[in-house]
Amino acid sequence: MPRNRVQQQKGLWDDTFERLYPDEEACRKAWFAWRWPEGFKCPRCAAAEYCEIRERQLLQCRCCRYQSSLIAGTVLQGTKLPMRVWFRAMHLLAEGKKGLSNIELGRRLGVSTNAAWRVQHKLMQAMIERDRRYQLGAAGPRIEIDDAYIGGERTGEGAGRGRRGHTPFYHCRGDLRGWPPAAHPPPGRARFPGG
Repeated sequence: MPRNRVQQQKGLWDDTFERLYPDEEACRKAWFAWRWPEGFKCPRCAAAEYCEIRERQLLQCRCCRYQSSLIAGTVLQGTKLPMRVWFRAMHLLAEGKKGLSNIELGRRLGVSTNAAWRVQHKLMQAMIERDRRYQLGAAGPRIEIDDAYIGGERTGEGAGRGRRGHTPFYHCRGDLRGWPPAAHPPPGRARFPGG
């Protein structure tokens, strides 16, 4: 049986994570680079020059003197937890196949269960909002998918998807308007995998 590419994706090992984000400063630098890939831009006047107010963790524009936080307007806005805790939570939630309970997440992060619950739900909400932009069929054709199993009833062999003697059959249909003619199946004939 061939390997499933989704299950075999390379992730970020724990030791690699620790090497990339060893302290708060490394996390702040990474967040800065993700937020402003072309360099800082003032939200008010779009100027590029700034100075840092380290005591308050703010960036101040040199042109209009507007003060902006690195985490303002992001999922981290208003948090009192260190940025490293958030990075570790992102890593743990993204790496696990089955997810983590907020109790286990709290243990691994060294924070209370309530804090772990808030972090987990804020990150999950951010992922949901991002995924809503990438719905199948949202910008293109409508897509319908269904599955069935071909094979008669047999007693004593169990039930469900793992049943012996059943052949899985998947049917996917899209709105074919606008597709090239070669993509259409011939009239009266269905396309089957391998057929």
